[in-house]
Amino acid sequence: MRVAILQEAQSGKGFYPFDALAVGYVTMPDLFSCEILPARIGFSIFLEPFGVGHDLEVAQDIKGSQVYYCSDVDRRFKDRLIQSLITPRRVSNDV
Repeated sequence: MRVAILQEAQSGKGFYPFDALAVGYVTMPDLFSCEILPARIGFSIFLEPFGVGHDLEVAQDIKGSQVYYCSDVDRRFKDRLIQSLITPRRVSNDV
């Protein structure tokens, strides 16, 4: 995604481009590659022109707080997510 598209989308209420990944992790954690690593907020000269500048740095060789970081998601995630969205579910009205 281009940065301009994300910036435009984020100006609207309720947009967060990583919601699908959060739902995916809760429902399909076996498809994510995660580990505990040191992390910190750093500065990126490459992000500065976009008015951001700060980024999340996660690596074995830095000093920072230990976080549970997911660095990758299995290729099957997209198909499973789409299938779960288009598959009708029965809703029970029982209280």
